[in-house]
Amino acid sequence: MQLVFNAVSEAQPGPKWQALFQQYWPAYRAWFIQRGGEQGPSLTEAERALRQHMPELVPTFERLVELTGGDELAARLLSMYQPPAYLISCSQAALVTAQERVLVRNYDLDPKLNEGLILHSQWSGRPVIATSEFLWGVADGINADGLALSLAFGGRRVVGEGFGIPLILRYVLEVCADVKSAIAVLQRVPSHMAYNVTLLDRQGEAVTVQVAPDQAAVVLDTPVATNHQGTPEWAEHARFTATLEREQHLHDHLASEQLDGEGLINAFTRSPLYNTDYQRGFGTLYTAVYRPQQGHAEWHWPNAVWRQDLHDFKEDQRLIKYSAAGAKMTRPIVSPAASPAVGRPVSSLPRRRKVREFPTRLNPTRLTPIPAAARTQRPQPAQQEPSYGYQYADYSRWTQSDGDYSHWGQPYWTQSGEDDNEIRQILAGLRQSLGGARQPWSGRLLDWCNEAEQRGEIPWHTLGHVFTASY
Repeated sequence: MQLVFNAVSEAQPGPKWQALFQQYWPAYRAWFIQRGGEQGPSLTEAERALRQHMPELVPTFERLVELTGGDELAARLLSMYQPPAYLISCSQAALVTAQERVLVRNYDLDPKLNEGLILHSQWSGRPVIATSEFLWGVADGINADGLALSLAFGGRRVVGEGFGIPLILRYVLEVCADVKSAIAVLQRVPSHMAYNVTLLDRQGEAVTVQVAPDQAAVVLDTPVATNHQGTPEWAEHARFTATLEREQHLHDHLASEQLDGEGLINAFTRSPLYNTDYQRGFGTLYTAVYRPQQGHAEWHWPNAVWRQDLHDFKEDQRLIKYSAAGAKMTRPIVSPAASPAVGRPVSSLPRRRKVREFPTRLNPTRLTPIPAAARTQRPQPAQQEPSYGYQYADYSRWTQSDGDYSHWGQPYWTQSGEDDNEIRQILAGLRQSLGGARQPWSGRLLDWCNEAEQRGEIPWHTLGHVFTASY
């Protein structure tokens, strides 16, 4: 598994953001439709809510929609108003001493389908560096006033009226200068799911704010968060992610008077905070470090550190490979000068071998119909009990309506909610129809899919799984 991280700088939305949208939109569109986004609020309702709760973002939103070509479905997704349910499992903590202030977080997810986008912008006047979600939302970031933040799933299955948390965090970085003003925003703007937001500012104020659609925001003096709010409500998730153990580990470290920033960062590079279960979507993609006093942002991997400065941001790329041993930066990829449209240049990425034409054509007479049982569509849960799933790649299939956690941790092939046995039947039918996944041509097709994945063309990853499922 590998992921290319792009550092992109564009003061106002323009051709670079448009190129990124064109690159990522096919995957986001598929995810949005599969998760029932089309049945969500209309664009008119979404725009009305955005104007009511975050009016300062409206000009940027309108410019982004313009860059999409006025695509209504894209506009609805970019509004992030009551989007399909999603979550990520992370750990985060802030340290404040007389010498330094530092916010550290681990971002845990499946690397195959993550954006890998670090965006430097100045959309509302404040320079901002942020790790991107939904092409303009924020997973973690810092602004020029020295306000840093990061998010973690709150471990509750409730979904309600509100915005996706990445857009709320974008709003905070665009309009807030300190923790006090950020708290006011988080208390006012509704979040559609439960999340923990850790805040740190240049003055040394540090808190965690727990937000949820069914209760008022809770402000905690301790700037530590993993994946629960109070007593864990979702026991299966808590066990799988070891949220209580990770939280206690962080509290133990912060209790030490000798702890400094480097010591806290080192703690995030080791178990239980650092995870390598990438196959099941619970692996640490990066460790982010924000230093409000200096205006610095850093992305750490076990063998490398990538540093950026709010006032001296450098466009660049990093290729990170993931395995059971952890993450490793293989080499920098310097490309923006040669590729002003951003994206992932093919020439800079490793290839297994040259892709050739298939030696034979498929014979239609050999095609075998997919079994009828595999074509049976799984009933969709009621709208008030929506299907849940991770934003990019699920490491479990779970629904609020049936409470079935028996498949927790098993690979989820299509992000569409079918049972695992149905997926196996579909794959079996495809393999039989195509003459077997072990044929030489299928290996070349797999290489082609892998290369597409390296370029960030996310939808091909699922096709690659079709031909590797039986290996």
